[in-house]
Amino acid sequence: MFNYSQSRSPINDYQVGSPIAIQKAIGYFNTAIWLGRFYRLWLSFQHQQTTLFDLMTIANQCKMINCHSLGCTSISIYEIKGSEGRCLDFDKAFFPIRSHIKDRWVWIAALILMGSSLPAIETIKIKDYFFVRDGHHRISVSRQLGIKYIDANVTAWEVSGAIP
Repeated sequence: MFNYSQSRSPINDYQVGSPIAIQKAIGYFNTAIWLGRFYRLWLSFQHQQTTLFDLMTIANQCKMINCHSLGCTSISIYEIKGSEGRCLDFDKAFFPIRSHIKDRWVWIAALILMGSSLPAIETIKIKDYFFVRDGHHRISVSRQLGIKYIDANVTAWEVSGAIP
């Protein structure tokens, strides 16, 4: 499994990664940035929300009744509607918003293109909504590559009240 805490720059590490995969991944990132800009512009013209739902906002407005693990399962990437702490880095379609995430995004894309398996993402499920705690880049890359399902460790939160 890939160790995300490695201190070396993943983009310049050609000993581990394939230069061809890295170049393809850079192209996918650049495409995702541009598609995201047009997507957010189109949503703004439609007067629709462009951001992910914020888990902490919902947690502060609803009362948690119970919390339990649902284990690891495959979920549709399109069911993930919110985030814990990364709402400013990705839009609601998980297009990257800021270019400072490029190195990590490209590295993960290159790993996927080379056939590496990555760990399951971490999610919270509240009613019919999934919120990602860990795995934002993996979701973004997967969507850009056309992957529709991703393995996720799911924790269910039972809350009272409506989700805003």
